[in-house]
Amino acid sequence: MTRRREGHQVFTVTHKGRTLIPAFQLDERGEPREELQAMLSTLARAGVQGWSLWTWLTSPSSFLSGDIPEQVARAAPTRALRAAERFAARPAA
Repeated sequence: MTRRREGHQVFTVTHKGRTLIPAFQLDERGEPREELQAMLSTLARAGVQGWSLWTWLTSPSSFLSGDIPEQVARAAPTRALRAAERFAARPAA
């Protein structure tokens, strides 16, 4: 899984000393969801990682009129990617 994490196919978070792979980013066969790849790369290049990345992908986003990015990616990956690009380009708080 390290190769996939380094290639931005999946991301991980650490909780209580354990490395976890959020399941929503895997398909029914346990493989990385293809439609998330470009979003993960875009956000990783902007420094969005770990829990911040998980939160953005799974929470309602103003960049998607309140829709959830990882869910939008299933039906409209280009729309989800544009939202990720806008989120990644925002000024740091």
